[in-house]
Amino acid sequence: MYTIKIDYHKPFKDGISGKVIELRDHQIKAIKAVFSKIKSRQNGYICIAKGCGNSTTSFRLAQLLENKHHKVVYLTSPDILRKLPSAISFRKGSSLIKNFNNKNLICTTNGILFNALKKSRKKFNREKCIFIYDECRWACTNNKHELFKSLFNNSLFYGFTNSPIYMNTSIYDKTSKKIFSNELYSYNLKDALNDGYQTPFKIKYFNVPTDSKKRVSIVSNYIIRKETDFKGILITSLNQIHHYYNYFKENSNLKIATFYSAKSDSSKKKFKEYLEDYNKTFKTSFNLNENQKIRDHIFNNQNINLLIISYADYIKEIDLTNVNAIYFDKIYENILNTILDINNRCNNLITAHLFRNVKSEIDNNLKLLNENHPSEKPRLKKYSNYIKEFNKNITTIQNKLPSPFDFYNLKEKDKETISNLIDISEYNLKNAKTFLKFSEKKLRIGIDLFNKYSEANYNYKQESIEKDNNLKFKLVKTDLINEEYIQNLLEGKIEEIPVADEYQITEEDFEDDSWKSDALKVYQYWKNKDSFENESASIESVQNSIADSYDKNQKKSTKSSSEKYAFSKWKYSNWIKVYEEVKETFPFDKPRSGQLETISEIQHAINKGYKYIILEAGTGTGKSVIAATLAMLQGNSYILTSTKQLQKQYLKDFEGHGFKEVKGRQNFDCKVIKSTCKEGKCQIDDYNCPYGITKRKSDGTKQAYKYLYWKSSTHCNYYQQKIDGLNCPHIITNYAYALVELNNVNDFLKRDLLVLDEAHNVEDILMDFLTLEFEREELKENLQINLSKKVIDTLKKKGQNHWIKFAERILSKYNEEYESLSKLVKNSKKDLSAIQSKIFTLKDNIKEIEFFITQINRYPNEWVMNYDNRNLKLSFKPIKVDKYAKDFLFRYGNVCLFMSATILDPKQFSKWLGIKEHEIYTVRRKSPFNIKRHPIYTKNSVDMNYRKLRENAPSTIPMIKEILDKHSKDKGLIHSISYNCGKYIKNHVINNRLIIHDSKNREKIIKEFEETASPKVLISPSMNEGVDLPYDNCRFQIIYKIPYPNITDKQIEKRKDMDMNWYIYKTAIYLLQTYGRGMRAEDDSCVTYIVDSRLTNFIYKNRRLIPDYFIDAIQN
Repeated sequence: MYTIKIDYHKPFKDGISGKVIELRDHQIKAIKAVFSKIKSRQNGYICIAKGCGNSTTSFRLAQLLENKHHKVVYLTSPDILRKLPSAISFRKGSSLIKNFNNKNLICTTNGILFNALKKSRKKFNREKCIFIYDECRWACTNNKHELFKSLFNNSLFYGFTNSPIYMNTSIYDKTSKKIFSNELYSYNLKDALNDGYQTPFKIKYFNVPTDSKKRVSIVSNYIIRKETDFKGILITSLNQIHHYYNYFKENSNLKIATFYSAKSDSSKKKFKEYLEDYNKTFKTSFNLNENQKIRDHIFNNQNINLLIISYADYIKEIDLTNVNAIYFDKIYENILNTILDINNRCNNLITAHLFRNVKSEIDNNLKLLNENHPSEKPRLKKYSNYIKEFNKNITTIQNKLPSPFDFYNLKEKDKETISNLIDISEYNLKNAKTFLKFSEKKLRIGIDLFNKYSEANYNYKQESIEKDNNLKFKLVKTDLINEEYIQNLLEGKIEEIPVADEYQITEEDFEDDSWKSDALKVYQYWKNKDSFENESASIESVQNSIADSYDKNQKKSTKSSSEKYAFSKWKYSNWIKVYEEVKETFPFDKPRSGQLETISEIQHAINKGYKYIILEAGTGTGKSVIAATLAMLQGNSYILTSTKQLQKQYLKDFEGHGFKEVKGRQNFDCKVIKSTCKEGKCQIDDYNCPYGITKRKSDGTKQAYKYLYWKSSTHCNYYQQKIDGLNCPHIITNYAYALVELNNVNDFLKRDLLVLDEAHNVEDILMDFLTLEFEREELKENLQINLSKKVIDTLKKKGQNHWIKFAERILSKYNEEYESLSKLVKNSKKDLSAIQSKIFTLKDNIKEIEFFITQINRYPNEWVMNYDNRNLKLSFKPIKVDKYAKDFLFRYGNVCLFMSATILDPKQFSKWLGIKEHEIYTVRRKSPFNIKRHPIYTKNSVDMNYRKLRENAPSTIPMIKEILDKHSKDKGLIHSISYNCGKYIKNHVINNRLIIHDSKNREKIIKEFEETASPKVLISPSMNEGVDLPYDNCRFQIIYKIPYPNITDKQIEKRKDMDMNWYIYKTAIYLLQTYGRGMRAEDDSCVTYIVDSRLTNFIYKNRRLIPDYFIDAIQN
């Protein structure tokens, strides 16, 4: 046994992805399997399922071997080679040969190494190299491996693959076993599905007429009528691309695009037309000379509904995040690998539509990849045998068919004979080419002429297919490929589907039948799914809503358990180790279940060097004490919250442990003027206030916060609490104040921990901070600028250059007025409170305008203008904050802890904040609350889509009246989602229990509602968070419609167009936060009613964003 001390579990930076990762168990076993064979000098190959880290494992093996002073040659693809460090990767043969003896790790491609060695012909007999193939199939398909073996005959060879070549799949009479000897380790698709590293996927098989025109129209109509809002990929032949593109363009509103390598003049002409369409649709300006830029833009454009390609390998370059459907109108060898690749890289449950009945081929491939293979006897013949058989068959072919162009003049019987002989000749020629000594001179005819025969044979076969298989369009079978399906396949329990031609096309083939079967599948999953932590699993979730989608007979039918696993549960942390220092630091006598484990896991991540840590923990898990303990463990911290209530809670619980609250100036009365400190003199004239502080010594040098000096014995209340906080290890404050202080004042220094509570709001908070806003009345009163309809329309029409001119005009006026008023205040001894307040506003606005002008010049297409007609406000805001989050907030903590009950998708959450996926560590903990105390009912729901709102709203009124009658003695809340819906409910339900607020009296009405003892019902569009209504303050709530973000806001509209995932994510957060308003403690209770029938569809389509507790809560 080859012994080597390696910490396999140690995180490392992957040379391919650049991420810091840990090896999974199957990757460790694969590497150990190779090490076990090195001492005995045995070759071998490893099989790891697609999407489970094949390349990562093979390259990690290369790194580990290099570290132990082995000479390693790592052979990979050009794409991966480009990602590897330049110091070890060689893209030129000359450089490779020159540096071969100087490097312990050589990374290159199969082709580059072959060409370099072929030229030099230098032998390396004494070199004990270890060759690692990232894909061992390459060694089975050409003669390159033979050259490597002959020149490095004292070396070892190891290959990695996701689909080994066996006898019955070999084209060249070479198998993986023949080339590499034994299979050392296998981790197949069935294993990956069982472990959750691959998700289940659907395959739909269709019979489709092969007549070209009929085929294109039928397949296209299926896609058009099947899908409305989606992102799909259609893989077809190069010739068919043009037919499909034109049909979609003429018959649909889909945003389509295509990309292919245009070589002929006619092909270039067509592609130019497609490019013009693309430029027009997506407002770009590409030309044919920008091939790579076009390719990158198309492959990463999330707004394309359907991308049409012919080269399946393009899939490796395409951003598959939002893809939910893949269509194949092309048969090729690796269809299954393409499906697996897409399924592994996208966020959705993928469905593959195959418009060829190739079910038997797919099933055979699935069996090959998952069954045990007995020892194989090699069948490789001698080189001379392949040449001899090729020449013999060519003689027969040419005797009957002297010219390949006369193929169609043959009798039908002779056509079949010649076709078979050409097939056999192709097979022999392919295998002959795998030998190093292959020479075309040995062939009876040249390869170019033989290719003409092959082409004639191919055309003949295609015509035969069209004659024999002129089928009617019909969905033949839908398979859900999961662990159980593969097991049944291996046991012979999956029936083959005969190819039939009696099917008739019906409307049923076009309707969205997936909703019926999928809804039932979801129903069965929720009904039967196992529970966490011994909770009852008897809740039959969403039965009524789903039952409406299919007949009663369907509902009673029993589905196989294979459908049960279509959606996976949320995975919660299973960390059980508790560190001693955590126990010692924990501030309370008795921790809740899981608190110490959670703190220990996060501390473990901090020790590992993670800067960004996400804690997604449900209500009742005690996030505040977790944050406080971690703060004490780190030594010093900022804790940022979004509500005063949370600030008070932190202070109440942890003030005795070194925590201080710091609040903004507006919370303190000024000792100089009759106003708050927000308008104080210190805001205009730096620290020139008799009751303030000085930050300068006699030498004029600025000091750290510990060297602040009071000017008098009477202290400013604002600065007193600020200094108390600055000299305290832990500061509790709100986001708005922190952002201003951190970015504009030098008092606040970087701390070891930055806690971001209610972190799902961080993006919105940063957005608000960066937004430049003008009030119509303020501009008119102070600057004599009228924001008339004409001005607004001009700004909208002329765009960003005009925005900059408008902002510069206002900036100039502000600067003039600021200088004038500042002089007046400094030279006056009178109380000029009103003027000082105005100066403070001017000072703030000048900074905001200067920032806006700088940023819009830097990122000209990433800002939007919005005008709020209700509040008469003009605003300019960034579309995204990913470029700003680190500079404006995250850099002020050595570690950033994001806490929320609704992160939902840590990967996307991080991406939108400019954090790379490998930089984050996520901990997810479930709420301990009994969900039976917070049930959800869908009340005879109606579709509340905005297009149907006017039509369907009347039918909601009886439902609301019924709910009010049922809860006649309870206080409740109606989430109207919009002011208009709220007014409609108030005016039509007509009940004196109902009270409603607008944007101006919101705080006043909410306070009255909280203080009243009578069973009032508050109607509000904006109570999804920030307000707690525990116990009798809210015993029931009604969610009137799914809370989609308002796209009348231009920023939301633009962001939705850029990234539909973001829009759905925000909707899910609003929905879950709204649901959470009613139950705020373990012994609290609240019933939620949801009126909108779109709930079920929203849950099904976005299951990955919906926590189990929400689904478990649905009662009917």
